[in-house]
Amino acid sequence: MSDWQEHLERWVKAGVVDVSTADRVRGFELQRETPTRDRWQVAVLLALGMILLVGGMMLFVASHWDDVNPWQRLSLVIGFLAAVHAVAAGSAIRFPGMATTLHGVGTAGAGAAILTVGTIFNMQEHWPTAVLVWAGCAGAGWWLLRDQVQQVLALLLATAWIVCEWSYRAERYAHSSIYMARMDAVFATVMVTCFLWSKKLGVFWTLYVVGAVGLFCSAGMLSDGWTFNGLERVPVPLSLRIACSLIIVGTIAGAWWWRRLSVWPVAMVAVVSYILPWLPRDVVWKAEYGPTPWEHIGPGLSMYVTVGLACGGLVYWGLRVRSQAVVNFGIGGFAAIVMWFYVSSLLDKLGRSLGLIGLGVLFLAGGWSLERLRRQLVAGLSGSMA
Repeated sequence: MSDWQEHLERWVKAGVVDVSTADRVRGFELQRETPTRDRWQVAVLLALGMILLVGGMMLFVASHWDDVNPWQRLSLVIGFLAAVHAVAAGSAIRFPGMATTLHGVGTAGAGAAILTVGTIFNMQEHWPTAVLVWAGCAGAGWWLLRDQVQQVLALLLATAWIVCEWSYRAERYAHSSIYMARMDAVFATVMVTCFLWSKKLGVFWTLYVVGAVGLFCSAGMLSDGWTFNGLERVPVPLSLRIACSLIIVGTIAGAWWWRRLSVWPVAMVAVVSYILPWLPRDVVWKAEYGPTPWEHIGPGLSMYVTVGLACGGLVYWGLRVRSQAVVNFGIGGFAAIVMWFYVSSLLDKLGRSLGLIGLGVLFLAGGWSLERLRRQLVAGLSGSMA
């Protein structure tokens, strides 16, 4: 039963609406309501259709690319984007889903168009500016259309531009990945936590997945510590380090302004991102290659414990705000940390047979225990927000 039907039944029982009026409302809503079971098929068809359309157009343009001059190439790119948006505008009334998808394809294709125009006319290379222009296109689409696809693209591209601009200026210096991972971790936490109360499920789930992946990747980069992996030994300049800190502080302030409850997990992850690279690392295994021994350095136990405590903090915060999505993420993150510790630090030391036996026990016993704990924690969150 749909939400409006439940409300209607409650109103009839309370005497707010009489039976005849309820029947007329029910008939009207049933005539205009699209069956829920058909919505996902429509979404899949739209996605596949757009992928095939974009792929076919790209193959057509690529096959004739060398046969046309630069101005004709520019006309092809602009014409394709204009045609996509024109068809979307024409289908907005009869088929809103098609319009939203086509406008999203047009905005996504704007990035390729910007890159193509720069390549055609051999413009000066500063690729973060292209990301900024692309983010501006998505922001304009969000302002004009107010749909979820444009909002997701605008938020992701704006975040990508900040990271790309900073990394472009710092790529020549040692340990720049540590500072970039700190920014990524804070941005990812905002995506996971600040949109829990959004009524736009497409925005929430897209940013939630992107943020979850970003947090795991950032943890991996930060766990490398201050090891030297490049040819440049010059440290990151003070101005860029201050800029990184200001971006992180500004992001925390933005989380406080947007949703004050979300400032606590964002601040916690920021603190962990500053602590993690300074924690000691351990020798995972040694190997002899000729006269020179070779050591593989991996994350130390204190790193695993710190990240595990951060996952526990996310679980606690998720329980406080009644968010099953955050609780599930925290439990999943803790399971990933345990698995990472076992594979990186214990598997090679136990031998092949004992290592596989221990891995099986870890999957069965540990997975069962964590799932039981997760169910107990979310049992009282039936009215959760996300």
